[in-house]
Amino acid sequence: LGATAPAASQQQGAVETVAKDDGAPLQYGGADADSYSQLSWREQLGRHTWFYLHTLAATYPQFPTDADKEGVRMLMASLGQLFPCKLCRRHLQGNLADPKLGPVAVESREALSVWMCKLHNTVNVQNNKPEFPCDQVKLDLMYLKNCNECKKVRGRRGP
Repeated sequence: LGATAPAASQQQGAVETVAKDDGAPLQYGGADADSYSQLSWREQLGRHTWFYLHTLAATYPQFPTDADKEGVRMLMASLGQLFPCKLCRRHLQGNLADPKLGPVAVESREALSVWMCKLHNTVNVQNNKPEFPCDQVKLDLMYLKNCNECKKVRGRRGP
């Protein structure tokens, strides 16, 4: 979790405006795919993990059930115990125990999205990377996607 997922312009400290989702996949490390492949394993793992966590938060129910709440708590706890990068795992354990961040905010989609952004910014600060504004509209534009690929196509089975 020691890496950031936002666009390359943001990584350089530039102010980025977030456009409406056009359905295209996110480009990591700029438009040049080779630059992404040059990243370390830890950096790639972190970016993919952050993308997953932010997307999970963006699609979390507005009115979660007790099972939803417990599931997210358990997910974050398991990442703190099983994350493949041992250095990142130790840092995550410390961050999750930090009273400034507080417990996982499971009350609503917005609460979890902002909490996840704050966790990500904590990691960014630790890695001397710029913080991202935890504005719900910007988070939604980046991560709240309509997964047309996940919908069942009539007359066709499977992915």
